[in-house]
Amino acid sequence: MSVYADGLMRKAHREMKENLKQTGIYETNIQRKKREAKELGGE
Repeated sequence: MSVYADGLMRKAHREMKENLKQTGIYETNIQRKKREAKELGGE
């Protein structure tokens, strides 16, 4: 695995752990933004 890919995986894992603490859902920031935008648009 390249150093770049390893760095991206580590970043995603950190994001997922932080989002789990904040929202209770294990997801990356991109997934969280998409979900929140869908929830706001659906209301």
